[in-house]
Amino acid sequence: MVLMLQIKAMVLVELEFQVLFSFPQPSFLESPLLVTQNPILAVHNPILAVRNPILAVRNPILAVRNPILAVRTLIHTWFRPLLGHQM
Repeated sequence: MVLMLQIKAMVLVELEFQVLFSFPQPSFLESPLLVTQNPILAVHNPILAVRNPILAVRNPILAVRNPILAVRTLIHTWFRPLLGHQM
């Protein structure tokens, strides 16, 4: 199961970069607590979940159910600092 999630995460990295640069910055980024306190909202709206890495940190079950969210957290945790971007 872990191997399947890792493979899905690797495949979705390309999709994640497309999502990152294809959509405008929505207003909910200014209110991460609103999304954090409503995990069901993120489950039904994957774009909302992708844009909120705090949600993945506080809701690991949601990250498992939404591999794009898990990839987003991985990018923020490991790759952005390597590229010199601020988190």
